[in-house]
Amino acid sequence: MHLKKIRPYLTGELFHSPLNVDLPQKKFPKMERDSFLRKTLSGKKVLHVGYVAQKNLPERIAKGSWLHGQLLEVTERCMGVDINCEGVEWLRNEHDIGDAVCIDVEKDHCQEIADGQWDYALLGEVLEHVHNPVSFLKSFKRYDSIKRVLVTVPNLLNIKNYQLMFDYKESINSDHRFSFTPFNLCKTLTTAGFHVEDINFCVLTKNLPAPVKWKHSLDKRIGKGDGYPFYAFEKLVVTAANGITSE
Repeated sequence: MHLKKIRPYLTGELFHSPLNVDLPQKKFPKMERDSFLRKTLSGKKVLHVGYVAQKNLPERIAKGSWLHGQLLEVTERCMGVDINCEGVEWLRNEHDIGDAVCIDVEKDHCQEIADGQWDYALLGEVLEHVHNPVSFLKSFKRYDSIKRVLVTVPNLLNIKNYQLMFDYKESINSDHRFSFTPFNLCKTLTTAGFHVEDINFCVLTKNLPAPVKWKHSLDKRIGKGDGYPFYAFEKLVVTAANGITSE
C-alpha cells in the first residue's frame, strides 16, 4: 500500500469509485500487540488513551499483562487518559498510579496534555468503540503538544472474518460501532487532520488455514523471509503525524 500514491484519495483531492487499492505485499513479522507497542514506544513520552482495562483489571495487573503497567516500565513518561473515573481513582489509590486524568476528550480541555510534550497519543482498540471516530481524533489534533497518534484496531481484512462469512456468521465485540480496513482507517485519520506515515500489522491469527501455513513454510525454506501476509493478522496499526511530514 503506497501511501504517496493514495494520498490524493485520502485527502479528497481525487475521487474514484471503485478505487482499487494495492494492499501491502510485504511480509510482516509475527509479533504480539503489547510487544509491538513496547518496542515502538520505548523511551518515548506517551498519552495512553483508554488505559483502564475494560475487564479483569486486578487480574491483569497481578499477572503483569496490563499494557499500561508494561508501558510504565519502558517509556520516559506514560500518562493515562480515560473516561472511567472510578477506574482512574482505583488505580491511583490502590496502585499509586497517579499520572493520569479522567476526562471526556471530546468535551473537555486538558491543561496537562497541553502543557506536556508527547511523542505519541496511543489509541489501542479505542477507535472502533467511539460514536464518531473523526470527531474523537480531532480532539487530539487540537493539541500541538502531541506529535503523533498510534492507532490499533481489529483488522477487518483478517482471513478469519472471511472464513466465518461462508458460515453466515460474524464474530465481533458487541460494543464495536466501526470496522476498519487499511484504507478507511487512513481516510479517517486524514479527515481528522493527521498525516498517515506508516501501516503495520500484529497478532498472528491462531489456527491459520493450511494454505497460508504452507506458503509461510515454503517462503521460509527458500529464503523469502519469516513473515506473514497482512490478512494473517488480527490487528491493524497505523501511525500518523500531527502535521505534514515529508514523503
